[in-house]
Amino acid sequence: MIKRYQLPSTPYERALAYPKVTATVKKRLRDQYRSLDPVALLAAIRATGDRVDRRAGQARGLQPARTSILPATAATFAKTLGKTATVGEPRATHRRNRRPYKTRVRMPSKLDPHIAAIEAWLAEHPQLTALAIGGRLREKHPEEFGKRQHSIVQRLLRALR
Repeated sequence: MIKRYQLPSTPYERALAYPKVTATVKKRLRDQYRSLDPVALLAAIRATGDRVDRRAGQARGLQPARTSILPATAATFAKTLGKTATVGEPRATHRRNRRPYKTRVRMPSKLDPHIAAIEAWLAEHPQLTALAIGGRLREKHPEEFGKRQHSIVQRLLRALR
């Protein structure tokens, strides 16, 4: 049976497995690893985030963010872990809330004064196309209409039909 070599998964394990790292450095790494406390690290990270929030708020002229007081024990700190998502921790990296979409105001169309005539033409000849209606408008009002108004006539026809 062949033994497979499994690579260490964490940077700490990789540093210990690396042959060029000296024994004193490895001993120092082991001591540091044993002294790590995840609860204290998370509290320190949150405190650092609050300091960053205060700096960002002061630069923008806003009120300083709330400061987190480190809990006396790990148990009191652990009780607050699940509640931060509902309270919402303000961070400098959070995006602003989206503003509601402004409804667009309908601008007056070039065709508005001529809608009655177009509806009358469609009543007589329901198969009229936008090109034919555009041609009729060009004949009656050459100063107002040209070939470029074809798309607005198409949109009007879609709305009327």
